Amino acid sequence: MPETLLCALKGCADGYFYIPTLGPFFNGEPGPPKSLKIELLFDNPKLAGDQTGGTSPYPELANYPDGKVDLKDYNWMQYQYGKNEGMVGWDYMSDVVPDRKCDLKDLNTVANNYGGVGSYSNDLSGVTVHFDTGETETPNGDGFVNIPDGATEFHVKKNGSPIGAMVTFWKEPLAPPSAAAKKMLGDGLTWVMM
Repeated sequence: MPETLLCALKGCADGYFYIPTLGPFFNGEPGPPKSLKIELLFDNPKLAGDQTGGTSPYPELANYPDGKVDLKDYNWMQYQYGKNEGMVGWDYMSDVVPDRKCDLKDLNTVANNYGGVGSYSNDLSGVTVHFDTGETETPNGDGFVNIPDGATEFHVKKNGSPIGAMVTFWKEPLAPPSAAAKKMLGDGLTWVMM
């Protein structure tokens, strides 16, 4: 299982994401990530902008959604405003409209959705990740997929329709199954957690 968390992104309900490349990443780790994990799903567009205020399951990840777009989100986004990927102090969670920068599009999304309340799901049934390299991957039981070589962006879908998500990015890839595991599991499973 991947062990080194690099960063997290939570976008809009359209399910679009890019692959972070420049950092800075948590604990000064180098990138780019080799795997990603679908953490949370949402289909309520009013949750775009809920970027902070919740309790993170990861000590490195200080900003985690709490189910409401409120003053915590707006104030934090104002602090992030004007920063972009590669800058000191950059936090990928501030990129609400994923384009590698925290600008008026991001701040306006938070302002327009201010007061939005909803819930998240971690039900991965029917979820697929569609990379710009042509690969479509199904997350394993823990939500992980490997990032294909050359991929720069992806869409998250549930039952074929785009869905909002919070995604974490990890330094290590998933381990490929051994020859014995492949024989036992058949061709239907591409990657398993080791």
